[in-house]
Amino acid sequence: MYKIYPMIMQVPLMKTPEILAPAGSWDQLTAAFTYGADACYLGISALSLRAQSQGFSWEQLARALKLAHGQQKKIYFCLNLLAQERHLPAVTEALTKLKDYPIDGVIIADPGVVALAQRLLPKVPIHLSTQANTANSEAVKFWQQQGISRINLARELDFRAIRKVRDACPDMELEAFVHGAMCMAISGRCLLSRYLNNRSANLGLCTNPCRFNYLPYKLIMEESERPGEPLWELEQDENYSRILAADDLCLVRYIKWFVKAGIESLKIEGRTKSGVYVGQVVDVYKTAVQDVINNNPRSFMSYLDELQQIGDRDFSSDFFLGAPKKIAKKRIPDKPVFAKVLAEEGKDKWHIQLKTQWQKGTVIQIMVPGMVRPTLAPAEYMLEDAKGNELSIAHPGSYAWFRAEHPKIRRELFLRLLARSD
Repeated sequence: MYKIYPMIMQVPLMKTPEILAPAGSWDQLTAAFTYGADACYLGISALSLRAQSQGFSWEQLARALKLAHGQQKKIYFCLNLLAQERHLPAVTEALTKLKDYPIDGVIIADPGVVALAQRLLPKVPIHLSTQANTANSEAVKFWQQQGISRINLARELDFRAIRKVRDACPDMELEAFVHGAMCMAISGRCLLSRYLNNRSANLGLCTNPCRFNYLPYKLIMEESERPGEPLWELEQDENYSRILAADDLCLVRYIKWFVKAGIESLKIEGRTKSGVYVGQVVDVYKTAVQDVINNNPRSFMSYLDELQQIGDRDFSSDFFLGAPKKIAKKRIPDKPVFAKVLAEEGKDKWHIQLKTQWQKGTVIQIMVPGMVRPTLAPAEYMLEDAKGNELSIAHPGSYAWFRAEHPKIRRELFLRLLARSD
């Protein structure tokens, strides 16, 4: 394992970095804010880079802004498509409509869209997307001269390169991805989906073909100059293989480095993921940041255990350490989330929606922000149907009423299963 902490111990502690979470839906948004996100990024699906996510309507955007600003949190609007000429009228229309919405920033990749935004929204901060592939300090200075207020650095940079950019550009806000799916193309600029399915990733229509299973008829995995050294680890499932998919990024081990280095925003990928995913990942990274700020060291495995409950691929450092290093193998979750608390409906009674199957006699855990995890034995709670009858089993997608006396239960929290006690 690379030891990078000693390199930055003399750097003064800077302000607490923002935890920036994805919001592809209202469920993601509320989960992110409940579990500590300082800001969320979202978009109108047809004009973002995640068109397969639910996205937000303009009416929902107004609600999202009201919710965020009421909690002193922020909303950044995504317009990070790489626009072609035929997209400019729709982009212009969106920017014009945004004049009526008090957004906290616009995320853009295309220089033409940057120019439009500066004309139509002169007072709104512009954040440069990772799609712009900003990989050096001169590029940062160039964009700073163009009026950009924050830059999400290229995902290909290692910690040494990030540090050099930080030192060379002390007055530019820098943002970096710390968790989520990674693309095999440069900063997400991929044509595989366009080639195979005629749906361009750069226009928000990626079908994620890199995650598909393929049958390799002939696959050479060895370089002539390095015989005997495998260049790729092939993951085989029955008759098909995933040979194009990168591991998921997981940099929770290095949060102390990001805090000490003064990176202003730590970004989580996942606008097509579930609210459960977003809530759990945000909780881990927010807690990790607070642990560093408060000098409250916690075992790396405690963070990793939480993340592995919702990860469906192996975790890697990607390029942060120079070359990708495996952080952890994927595993079958042993503490699945079984319900989300929707609303309080009387003293010690809560309306919930089931995410996974629940059976009577199961020990459960309340997922409280800050990675606080109080447990309830079967005798300490019960589930009821709409008529008040006790349930012995509840199925995914159904609704029920949860009865328990516990001060930590509140709206928008998740409940998860631990074990059967009988």
